[in-house]
Amino acid sequence: MIGSDGGIETEPVANNHPRGAACFATAIRYALSEEIPLEKILEKMTVLPATLIGKPMSGRGEIKSGYFADLTIFNPGVIDGRATNANPNQFSKGIELVIVNGKIAFEKGELKSVKSGSAIKF
Repeated sequence: MIGSDGGIETEPVANNHPRGAACFATAIRYALSEEIPLEKILEKMTVLPATLIGKPMSGRGEIKSGYFADLTIFNPGVIDGRATNANPNQFSKGIELVIVNGKIAFEKGELKSVKSGSAIKF
């Protein structure tokens, strides 16, 4: 499984480690460079964590009728994490749109909402 413990809430000081902003994009880029099928790496970021966590993630992790609309639209030919230890608050390349709970959270390189989601407690 692949998981992140953070993300960019507001720039420039929201995050102190590159995994918060670049974890998934970096994992996808690495997987594709190693010829790991995109479907396999995406499962490690979505279905498997939702299954492990269980009830707090009920209705998430897959695109299904009745599930929460949590989607990321990205270009697999471009996606890559840009965050570094020196500058951890960098948006990843190739991510076009992020929808959390059916609301646009990120679009065209700009944060739209940081309040769409909620912390997972278990």
